[in-house]
Amino acid sequence: MGIGIGILDSAQHGLNCEDTVCRFATDEMKRAREVLLCLTSAEGQVGVFDKAGLFRLREIIDTTRTLRKLVRDHKIAVRIETLASLAAGRPVRDVLEPCAAQVFLDRAGHVRVRVSKVLREQGLASGPLVKELEGLCQKREYKSALTTVLARIKAATQRNKKE
Repeated sequence: MGIGIGILDSAQHGLNCEDTVCRFATDEMKRAREVLLCLTSAEGQVGVFDKAGLFRLREIIDTTRTLRKLVRDHKIAVRIETLASLAAGRPVRDVLEPCAAQVFLDRAGHVRVRVSKVLREQGLASGPLVKELEGLCQKREYKSALTTVLARIKAATQRNKKE
């Protein structure tokens, strides 16, 4: 696995270079594999992905941290994505984890929600959640939208614990 780097002090960056091709040192390759595993794991796929810039950085960090803890502790994967427009097409990821929810928001206040069968059985219905989130997003209450998603997911997990 070679990486062309141009002008760079390769030794300083943990790279072994021959001619114009540089390779990661063994410890750097191990770290790169760990990072890739993290990014492609369930925990790396959950959180807030704010392409449309609707949220403040602190809101993204806090909510993503909470959602990653949720997937670690309860195996519930929740992904919240914002897009400039949902009208351009169906912004749905191909695979929905067995216990997962996907929330898509856009600047115009449109919302799409996908909920797995397991979460639906625990009482998390997408229809009412969409209506609630659309009302908040149309008033530009994006922080409240994040809080609402977290509250509905938490309520579903609490119902599951009681059963």
